[in-house]
Amino acid sequence: MVSRDRGSATVWVLLAMAVVVAASAAAIGVGMATVARHRATAAADSAALRVAMSVLDGPVAACAAGAELARANSARLTDCEVSGADAVVRVVVTLPGVLRRFGVANGRARAGPASELSVVRRPGWAKSLQRDADTPETDKGSRTNPAS
Repeated sequence: MVSRDRGSATVWVLLAMAVVVAASAAAIGVGMATVARHRATAAADSAALRVAMSVLDGPVAACAAGAELARANSARLTDCEVSGADAVVRVVVTLPGVLRRFGVANGRARAGPASELSVVRRPGWAKSLQRDADTPETDKGSRTNPAS
């Protein structure tokens, strides 16, 4: 007598393999999207620095320099704001392969002089500065000449 369950293990193994392949494809897709987002962030950082360094050439020339650097990083500059010595840029990086249909990875960065609000202060930072100022400096490398 032949069992009705004969061959069912093959079906379960094929189903398990399909689940593993689908999960692997999803993990690879998430990894590729994450890499694209990091590339966009890096491209935005470098473009913002380039714009801030070129701000004395005028906002148009500075943004053109930032766009050139973004292109060198496989990104496209979509927005460039220059306000004084500050530069804020936005870039996009096209997602690779089949992920392209899901859109683009965005990056945004600001470059310029540090402002009062951007300085991070640790609790007790003023006390450590005062303690350093109160400590007498000794020059262990100098020698005194007893004959003089």
